[in-house]
Amino acid sequence: MVWDRIAQGSLNGPNAFGQLSALTGRMTQGLIEHTGSRIQIYTDDPCTVLRGTRKTARRVITCMVMFWLALGWGLSFHKGQWGREVDWIGYHISTDDNGITVSIKEAFMDDFTRKVATLLKTRRIFLNDLTSFTGRTNHIACLLYAWRPFISYLFFWGSMIAEERVTASGKSKWLRLCGGCRSFFKVIVEV
Repeated sequence: MVWDRIAQGSLNGPNAFGQLSALTGRMTQGLIEHTGSRIQIYTDDPCTVLRGTRKTARRVITCMVMFWLALGWGLSFHKGQWGREVDWIGYHISTDDNGITVSIKEAFMDDFTRKVATLLKTRRIFLNDLTSFTGRTNHIACLLYAWRPFISYLFFWGSMIAEERVTASGKSKWLRLCGGCRSFFKVIVEV
């Protein structure tokens, strides 16, 4: 039996897809002039920075698209963006003559702020809420590196809950918010 798709939920699916994605990125970068462009692929979302004239940029885009089509990849052309401002994997990236500005989408930050305020009012947090919150915090920490040391505690607490903390019924996993966690939440709200 030969599979032409990676099975959703398969044990080696993410690893195989990651290897294929990385290979596609390296081969694509090899096709285009390295001084005028850079490609970055996050899972299945490529982002290419191009420098040069409009004509050169169009030629490079055409070469990349034709190469991906030749590999047999289905492309979502309606999601494609081109210009000095793009949204990519939850970030808004814009360029001008003075440099590059990267920001997190405003709607994401508003929702995150509301979630922090809600968590500060509770005495316990359920595992799925902590997991979701940790993922959102990690997304922000990819841009705000100063948060990195603090979110390691969130990952630690999540792993502790998953392994040891189960209520008497055995159905709901939760963590009593300790002082350190509350302090981190308060710092987030004040920023």
